Amino acid sequence: MDYSELNSDNTFHKWHEYEPFDTQYARYYKNNPEIIACGHKIADVYRTFSDAKASFMFADGRDYGDCCADDDTSKLYMKSLFLKNAILVYSMCLDLSWQVIWYYTQPKTAEHLLKNGYMLSEELCNTTAVYSKLAELISNNDEHAKNLKKIMSKFQNKSEVIALRKVYNTIKHRGTISIKDLEYNNNTMVGFVEVKTLDRPEFSFEELENMLFAYHKLFIPYFESIISEIMPPLIEYRNNKMDFVDYFNATNDMNRIQNS
Repeated sequence: MDYSELNSDNTFHKWHEYEPFDTQYARYYKNNPEIIACGHKIADVYRTFSDAKASFMFADGRDYGDCCADDDTSKLYMKSLFLKNAILVYSMCLDLSWQVIWYYTQPKTAEHLLKNGYMLSEELCNTTAVYSKLAELISNNDEHAKNLKKIMSKFQNKSEVIALRKVYNTIKHRGTISIKDLEYNNNTMVGFVEVKTLDRPEFSFEELENMLFAYHKLFIPYFESIISEIMPPLIEYRNNKMDFVDYFNATNDMNRIQNS
């Protein structure tokens, strides 16, 4: 695989700008607390997606230095290690994207934000729960929830996403996969009749690289669609201008709520 296109794909770096800081808390805590919570989780997705891309890029290394011996087998092992890690971390990004939507469906109160309700609710977050919460909002004519459900379902059902999640679940539950050109994946016994033995799902380096790159390219517009449904325009969100008295009053009110 030619890694140059992956290397130059940096459009997702603006996601880190959704990390909420003091002014965002002061401006949104009372009327739109979910924006703060979702912004925080978007920044989590950014960090995780960056880690996934980095691991994928490291698989293209020509010299792994002190990480391995200077022979072809050792270098292929390092390549396989980075590719398998990229599969795990890219797949985690999907789970985290559901948490962004989950935060949107949670109680939109300052108390829920300031008493850590959003994060405490994460243990209840799974696809079934997210769809259930979205259905509740849709029944109350929430158009954003309706669109989020479509975005989530469409991405989940893409063949490229299903393929990567399948490999992810194999590694998650079995610990590993078999990679051609690196190891021998025995699946039959020697003899005059065929006897199948236990084996592992097998992939070539090229298959894993193509799978990862297809997922990488699809995830960016998918996640940006989620951001567009939930968050205000970035230029508005990042506006840090605020009257000092308003900021002072907001921090006092947040302190009162947090300690009540």
